[in-house]
Amino acid sequence: MRVDPVEITDDAKRIVDMYALHQVAGMIGKWMAVRYSEGSSDGIAYDSWKDARAHQPTFYQDLVFPIQIQHDSLSLDGAQRILNYWRKCFAAGFRAPDPEDFGGREVEPIIPDKVEHL
Repeated sequence: MRVDPVEITDDAKRIVDMYALHQVAGMIGKWMAVRYSEGSSDGIAYDSWKDARAHQPTFYQDLVFPIQIQHDSLSLDGAQRILNYWRKCFAAGFRAPDPEDFGGREVEPIIPDKVEHL
């Protein structure tokens, strides 16, 4: 399967740096809230996506998307693709869902494999 290359931005580098920092600190399974605009985070790993979103300033709560810290590393290409996906969702009027919208259950966003599936 051929995957088209993406241009790596500093925004993706910020995401990867913060993700790696959380991994090294042993925050596996925790969540970080990343801003659409510049790929930055508040530097805190939260126990749940609900907590990560709730601890953002009010004006940022709809301007962040979740990333859960996993054992696997996050590549620059992967971070850029995740960022591009969420930016397209944001531009189309979608926001990262509030867990309360699903009866309080933690939900993990499903990222489509093709742009056509957006």
